[in-house]
Amino acid sequence: MTRRDPYGVQLNPGSQPADSVNPLEGFAATTRRATVWSLASELGAKIFVPATQLVLARILAPDAFGVFATIVMVSSFAELLSGAGFQKYIVQHEFATKRDLYRAANVAFWSSMVIALALVLVVALCRDTIATLVGSPGLGIPLAVASLSLPLSVLVSSQQALFRRAFEYKKLFPVRITVAAVPLVVAVPLAMLGWSYWALVIATLAAALVNAVCLTVLSPWKPRWSFSRRVLRDMWGYSAWSLLESIAVWATLWSGTFIVANVLTAHELGLYRQPILVVNSAFAIVTSATTPVLFAALARLQTDRDRFRGFFFPFQLRVAVVLFPIGILAFFYRDALTAVLFGPDWSAAALMFGTWALSTSFVIVFAHYSSEIFRALGRPRVSFLAQCIYMAVMIPALYWGARGGFDTLAVVAAVVRIVYIAINQTLTKVVAGFGFLRATENLHAPLVAAIAMGAVAAWTAALAEGSLVGSAMGILACAVVYFLVCLCFPTTRGLLLRAVRALTTTRRAG
Repeated sequence: MTRRDPYGVQLNPGSQPADSVNPLEGFAATTRRATVWSLASELGAKIFVPATQLVLARILAPDAFGVFATIVMVSSFAELLSGAGFQKYIVQHEFATKRDLYRAANVAFWSSMVIALALVLVVALCRDTIATLVGSPGLGIPLAVASLSLPLSVLVSSQQALFRRAFEYKKLFPVRITVAAVPLVVAVPLAMLGWSYWALVIATLAAALVNAVCLTVLSPWKPRWSFSRRVLRDMWGYSAWSLLESIAVWATLWSGTFIVANVLTAHELGLYRQPILVVNSAFAIVTSATTPVLFAALARLQTDRDRFRGFFFPFQLRVAVVLFPIGILAFFYRDALTAVLFGPDWSAAALMFGTWALSTSFVIVFAHYSSEIFRALGRPRVSFLAQCIYMAVMIPALYWGARGGFDTLAVVAAVVRIVYIAINQTLTKVVAGFGFLRATENLHAPLVAAIAMGAVAAWTAALAEGSLVGSAMGILACAVVYFLVCLCFPTTRGLLLRAVRALTTTRRAG
């Protein structure tokens, strides 16, 4: 078997040395270490993200978050265009030498920088028109200022791709924590001074600047003035579909914001967007830590389908064991959690918070990781197809829901995601050879445990009637039920007992 350096580059093609270790065991150990460090960095970072949002929710009105949502919608679209999908190419592609890898990183950097600067110019010149188009007339200047984050993001995009390719998440840990803390340090004081949505804009720029400086210093690769049209053609052949897929993902994520901004009020837009942001940030502790590792690992295993599946199914099971109970508890205890997280002014957002959390827990397990399967197998166009089919159903459904009022929108936004799961499971069956039945068989234990816990949660939440003490006791009872049911199944019993032993060992060592 070909040996590779940490960046996945061939060292000495040929036969595997006789005294080498089992390659699957070595690879599994590498990905486990990467996952641990990625999870640690995301856990630390995501503590700051919801903490910042929850503090600001008590300082700023929902209207300010509604305004900022439209700004982020535009800037995030421009950011994915400037990235052009080149970073995924760097992670997924097989390179013969490190020189070839660095050449590709240079091409990605300069191509993305040119696109980013062009987009900044376009946003600056057309700022008022764009602001009106997204339902926020008069916000042209904040849009133009927010677009300055694009070249800052490009400065570190290639470095991030190289670190992820090499599974070097340990080096990213201090940077991730530092960058995540910046908005809390910057936005909260500015919000207290009455800067409204400008506090959020300036904090976003400050975080992008700190990230650019830290990763540029840390990375062994630095951009050089070199360019290859041949490499650009090769990268574009892969990245064009990846870019289209990213645009489709963006449209899926932000179409609801666009519809609400044009149908409902800025206040309701804040009630819609802020619960989504907090829920996504909480679940991203898991997804942001696991998705890059999963993609990099599956990309390395793409030619061996047995090892490919052997890595994916245990990975999917571990994530499901964590996410299913979180989604169910968030739904049944939505009123109490909304009161604690957002404050009394956000009670109308409880239904949005609960339904989005419940649906997200299942979307991540049954649909989100399907996209990583398609990309790892070099089939990003399949993920693009999935997004397009879903949007054809989702956009009319969200428009109909918004016309029916905010509560109707909250329910429709969650229910329509069942279609997204069905689409991805069908395409996974076609592309990878396994679909919903195999996934259900793999996840039967946490599914049964989640159903049992859901029944208990419905009962205990009704008894609590919004009381914080009663809700806390009910959540604890639900957690015990979930744990006990999981112990009845060999697959989840092994996972839980290993986790308990690991925690016990860590505590003794401490």
